[in-house]
Amino acid sequence: MSIIIGGVEYYPGMYVKKRPTPAELVEQHIREWELSRAKRVERGVEEEIPPTICFSRKIGSGALETADILAEQIDYKVIDRQILEYIAHDAKVSAKTVAIFDERFPGRRVDLSSMLFGEKSFMESDYARHLANVALSIAHLGQTIFVGRGTHLVLPRERVMAVRFISSRDFRIKRIAKILNVPEKEVDKKID
Repeated sequence: MSIIIGGVEYYPGMYVKKRPTPAELVEQHIREWELSRAKRVERGVEEEIPPTICFSRKIGSGALETADILAEQIDYKVIDRQILEYIAHDAKVSAKTVAIFDERFPGRRVDLSSMLFGEKSFMESDYARHLANVALSIAHLGQTIFVGRGTHLVLPRERVMAVRFISSRDFRIKRIAKILNVPEKEVDKKID
């Protein structure tokens, strides 16, 4: 979900640092996770979701930038909205990722979805179910910081530290205007 501000596209999580594309990040993460998984299988290590961090945010508050800095310091992977949506829309990647989870935890995500949301819920939509599957699968594959998409609502609470990023509207307007190099009044029209 991007917005056009002063003729420039802005998407949640955007900041000055150049990031790899979602496709490049997914390919890199899958390779690393497969190697890590092979080592754990070889050692016969019992698997559970590693400690996970989930950031939710107000647009322009800097959550993705903070996640990147923190991940570098504590050796976690950062999975943001763009990566989750890329995986959820790319059947080849998501099937591979979800298959890894399903192979080790058959029926677990269905049980978890029912427990969290009841029988009739937003999880009934194919997209929401698929997104939840992707988040659960990724969480099982390694230490991760999720940014956005309500992942803290899907993952087991005892394994998640959930953090909400908020900033004053004025700060967010100034920050986005600087990132996009557009007048603050253009940003002011577009954000809540």
